[in-house]
Amino acid sequence: MHFRVPNTRLGPVLLLLICSLGSPLFAGNIVVNPGFLTGDLSGWNTRLDEYRWWNDAEYTPGLFDATTSCHDSGCLTLGGSGESYLYQDLPTSPGSLYTLTFRYGGITNILDVYWDGALEDHYVNNGGQFTIPDLVASGTSTRLQFDGGGSTDFVHLYSVDVEAVPEPQTLGLLGGILFVFVFRLRRRPEPLIRNPLS
Repeated sequence: MHFRVPNTRLGPVLLLLICSLGSPLFAGNIVVNPGFLTGDLSGWNTRLDEYRWWNDAEYTPGLFDATTSCHDSGCLTLGGSGESYLYQDLPTSPGSLYTLTFRYGGITNILDVYWDGALEDHYVNNGGQFTIPDLVASGTSTRLQFDGGGSTDFVHLYSVDVEAVPEPQTLGLLGGILFVFVFRLRRRPEPLIRNPLS
C-alpha cells in the first residue's frame, strides 16, 4: 500500500507573501476605542468646557456612546470658539482609501463629519447607521472628527469603524500568487511512500 504526501514546499512562500500584503488586506478597524466600551473617551480628543464637551454615557444596556449636549449656534463652526468636537488621529497610508461606518442618534440634532480637515457629510435630525466610502488619506496620520449639536436633545455617537479598502493591484497580485500555487500543486507528482506494514 502507498500513501501520497502533499507537496507543501510552496506553503511557507505563499504565507510570507500574504503577510507582506497583509497590512491593507487584514488591517481591520483602525479606530482606538471605537465603541467607547472602556467607559471613557480613551484614544479620543474633545473640548472640555461647561457647554461644549463630549462625555461617555450608557445609551442602551451594554452599549456605550459619546454624547454632547451643546446647544450653541457655534457648536458646528470648525475652529470657532464655540465648536463642540470629538476627534482621533488615525494611522493611515498615504493615497489609500478608507471606509467610515458609524451610528448616531438624538432628536433635533446636527452632526458634521470631517476627514483630514474636509467636511464629508452633514446630518440633520437623522439617526441610525451611516457609511462614508472612498475616503482618501493624504499622509501617515489622518484626523477623523465629529462636530455635534442640537436644540433640545443630546447627540449620541457610537460604533465608529474605519477600515482600509484593499487596492485592486494588491488583490490581483494575491490572486496571481494563489493561482501559481494551485497550478504547481496540480502539476507536480506527489511522492510515494511505501507503507512498511504492507
